[in-house]
Amino acid sequence: MNAHRPGTRPANHTRSLVHALSGVLALVIIQHVLTPMSMVLTAFGFFVWAWGMELGRRKVPALNRFLMKVFGPIAHPHETHRVNSATWYVTALLALSLTASPMACSLAVIVLGVGDPAAAFVGRRWGRTRLASGRSLEGSLGFVGFAGLAALLTLAVYYPQLGMVEILMLAFVSALAGALAELLTAGLDDNLVIPLAAAAGASLVAAVFA
Repeated sequence: MNAHRPGTRPANHTRSLVHALSGVLALVIIQHVLTPMSMVLTAFGFFVWAWGMELGRRKVPALNRFLMKVFGPIAHPHETHRVNSATWYVTALLALSLTASPMACSLAVIVLGVGDPAAAFVGRRWGRTRLASGRSLEGSLGFVGFAGLAALLTLAVYYPQLGMVEILMLAFVSALAGALAELLTAGLDDNLVIPLAAAAGASLVAAVFA
C-alpha cells in the first residue's frame, strides 16, 4: 500500500527505478569506458547541453511543454518551472570529474542512485520519527543501509586491493555523508548535494588511509 505521509511527495516508482539504473549506468561508464580526461569532457558536454535546455525551455514555452510531456512519467510537477534534477545531476558530475578520483566518483553515483530511492521507499512506508526537511529517521537509516551495501559491493568488485577496514570505512562514510547531505540541505537539489557529499566523504577516508 502506498502511504503518502504529510510533507512527502507521492511515490513515483518509475522515477525511482530510473534513478537507480542511472546510478548503475554511470558507475559502469566511469569504470569501463571513461578515462579521467574523457570524463571531464563528457561531463562538460552534458553540462552545456543540460543548461542550454534549461535556458531554451524558458525562452520557448512550446519546448518546455514538449520536454515535460516526454519526461512527465519521471518528472516532479515543480520541475515544470524550476531547474530539473537531471541538470543538477550533470552539474554535480562535472564538479566531481574536476575534483575527485574515479573511485570517489564511482561511490558518489552509486550512493545517490541507490540511497535516494531507498530513503524514499523506507520513509514512506515506515517513517515515524520526523527529522529535518520532512525526512524521517527510518528513511535516513534506509539510505545509509542500502547505499552503504551498494558502495561496499562497488568497492569489492572494482577495488579489491584495498584492505577490508578501508573498504568498510569508505562505504559507510560515503553513504552517511550522502544521507546527511539529503537531511541537512533543504532547498538544494538532492542530485547535486548527495554525490558531492558522498565523494567528499570517500576522499577524506582515502586521504586518511593514504
